[in-house]
Amino acid sequence: MKTNELKVWLKERGYRLVFNRHDDKSYFLVKMGYYTLATISATEIGDFNTDYCGFFISENYLKLELIKKLTEFSFTPIDEREGEPEFRVHLLANKYGWLNWEEDTGLLSCNTKSGEPMVGWHSIFTLSKYEKYHKWNPILPPYNSGNPIFKEADKNEVRKGS
Repeated sequence: MKTNELKVWLKERGYRLVFNRHDDKSYFLVKMGYYTLATISATEIGDFNTDYCGFFISENYLKLELIKKLTEFSFTPIDEREGEPEFRVHLLANKYGWLNWEEDTGLLSCNTKSGEPMVGWHSIFTLSKYEKYHKWNPILPPYNSGNPIFKEADKNEVRKGS
């Protein structure tokens, strides 16, 4: 199962998938609001944990369905989880020249790499997300991995949104 497929499946049910890195370990957090329901290793197959307190508040009818889907993902070979390219767009030649998108409204802005301290803003694009923005705003350059304004995102950095 692709990571992006799991993200969509979770979002349709009110959950979200967040990539995190801590103490040289990379993992996915499955969250509902502020509660972490489960963690899945991003580097090891089958390394999957749930949190009772977080799971306890989840709707009963979703628990079995969720466990099945997360188990399937956790046993997917790591190289098969990869989806489309992720990258940043450096439009302006300064430290605030990174294209950012806002998760609730879809607005675009130029700011820092992380979009911080503005909560909800992100600077990492997937190819499909960027192409949607390009379609709505043709002033943005079309994606081309050879164009130096498109910088590949580091696979080990923290992902917030997608």
